Amino acid sequence: ILVRLETGGVSVLDALKANGEVPLPPYIRRPDGARAEDAADYQTLFAERDGAVLFLRVGLGINHLDDELMQILSQRMKVAEKIGEYKKNNEVVILQTNRWNEILDRAYKKANPLGLSKEFITRYLDAVHMESINHQNRIMNS
Repeated sequence: ILVRLETGGVSVLDALKANGEVPLPPYIRRPDGARAEDAADYQTLFAERDGAVLFLRVGLGINHLDDELMQILSQRMKVAEKIGEYKKNNEVVILQTNRWNEILDRAYKKANPLGLSKEFITRYLDAVHMESINHQNRIMNS
């Protein structure tokens, strides 16, 4: 992705200072937006240099995405538990090799266009699959 900023010949930092405002942490909501003192109040060790407050904002964005991922993983485990209940009631073994291979093949096809390596997807899905098996084992043994 290429982003081009037209700043009228001034530095990006000067353009941001003139036209932008300090991004506030997501837990602070003010109808009037940022205040002059926010630039000092929200400096952190990440913002020792000019412009680094953007780094802090991006970091908060990553935290938000990580929170969403954990919520989705929690929902996935609840589905795995329902599958475990079905398997228990119908005397089906937990590991279904054909289904696991389908999951991997589907993920590999989707991963590359998204910029995710096969190695990463394999490690990620292995971890998620093992956690799903743990959830199903708890159901089967209850």
